[in-house]
Amino acid sequence: MLRRAGDDRGQALPVYVTAIGALLVLAFAYVAVGRAAVVAGGARTAADAAALGAASATRDQLRDAVARIVTGGHGDLGAVLDGRWPGLPDPCEAAGAFAGRNGAHLTACQVDGARYTVSVETDADVGHTLVPGTEGHRGHAGATAELTPRCGLSATSPGTPGTPGTLHCDGGDFPLDPAHPGTLPSAADLFAVRLIR
Repeated sequence: MLRRAGDDRGQALPVYVTAIGALLVLAFAYVAVGRAAVVAGGARTAADAAALGAASATRDQLRDAVARIVTGGHGDLGAVLDGRWPGLPDPCEAAGAFAGRNGAHLTACQVDGARYTVSVETDADVGHTLVPGTEGHRGHAGATAELTPRCGLSATSPGTPGTPGTLHCDGGDFPLDPAHPGTLPSAADLFAVRLIR
């Protein structure tokens, strides 16, 4: 049998090959976008952890300071509970450790009163993709955590020797007894830590 001129059998194959090729290119582009999203999400997680880690480290140090003051040490308990705590170690070391546990490193750490602001960069990059210009890009993110007191102090009456007063916290009242420091509230009862941005 002779083929007729103008017969278009077999002409669909190039169209199918072109369509499959275009779909593969789109799939590789989506993989690149997905990798970038994972790296960016990792940066946000590391920044949040670093900011919360810095604030939590300070909170733990403040709980220790409250215990020292109550058991006869020197210091102003009211000032500590009001958020004035000069002389504490730099919490940026703790922030760096938390960033490191989440696959990133600190690029900036700033303490402004009770606010802890960090910036991080991921240790891993997007990697090699078919999308030009994405190789070597790392995730960057920042976060700020805030430490707020949850307790107030009421002093004892002048006729009550040996007790510095009572802490009135969101979780209840805690009489301060220098002879029994184990009755002090936990760090989480004394101070709240939260992300603010």
